[in-house]
Amino acid sequence: MSPYKGLLKSTTIYIVLGCLPMGINFLLLPVFSEKLSEAEYGILTLASLFVGIATILVGLGLEGAFSRYYYQYYKQPKLVDSLLSTLILAIGLIATVLGVILHF
Repeated sequence: MSPYKGLLKSTTIYIVLGCLPMGINFLLLPVFSEKLSEAEYGILTLASLFVGIATILVGLGLEGAFSRYYYQYYKQPKLVDSLLSTLILAIGLIATVLGVILHF
């Protein structure tokens, strides 16, 4: 397989899986409109909004930082372990703080 075919395949999968949730939401819109009251639909929309914001805030691009530094220090396992544990701790701390804030 040439590198271009692999790139095209990976790009197609990435685009399809990225658009799939939006397509499902679009297709379910008539069902939601018919079955839910305005108040229930508003609650569903707010919940979806909070999940989207929380997803962005929990990640904060830390997975990109891990990828960058992993390939820079992959020959030094102790540094990679330290990096991974720091990122897991940071994500856990951010998720905990967001959970407490959203709970109240």
